[in-house]
Order: sequence, then C-alpha cells, then structure tokens
Amino acid sequence: MLKQLDWLVTFVKQYGKDTPKTIIFGNTLYAVASVMNYLMMSLGANAFHTNTSKKRQDCLLGIFHCLSSKSTKKDC
Repeated sequence: MLKQLDWLVTFVKQYGKDTPKTIIFGNTLYAVASVMNYLMMSLGANAFHTNTSKKRQDCLLGIFHCLSSKSTKKDC
C-alpha cells in the first residue's frame, strides 16, 4: 500500500524544498509513523533541504499530531 506514495517520492526528489506542502492523514500514530518511515527510506538524502545534512530542521518531511509539542505546532 505504501507504494501508492511513490508519486510523492518522485516529486520531492525532483523539486526538493520547492515541493508544495502535502498533508497525509492517518487514523493512528502507527500509520503516520509507517508512512514517514517509508518516505524517509525511499528519499534517503533527498529528504533533507541540504543533501549533506541530517538535522531535523533541514528535513523536508514532518509529523504533526495531537501529541506534538507546542514549538512543533508553531513551526508547521
């Protein structure tokens, strides 16, 4: 089922930081984490604004949920 997101992987690889924000909803935190893990593994270094960085603030992907900290919610 996660292969259905390959279009997004291709899009992020092509456009990087210029990729429009895309929201993916999940019923559970487990489902959201599964999607995030799939995207991160599929994108590799392309998941980051600077391909040499592995810092959270340089990551093009993020998770937002009810348990997110206030600072994370503010950044989104």
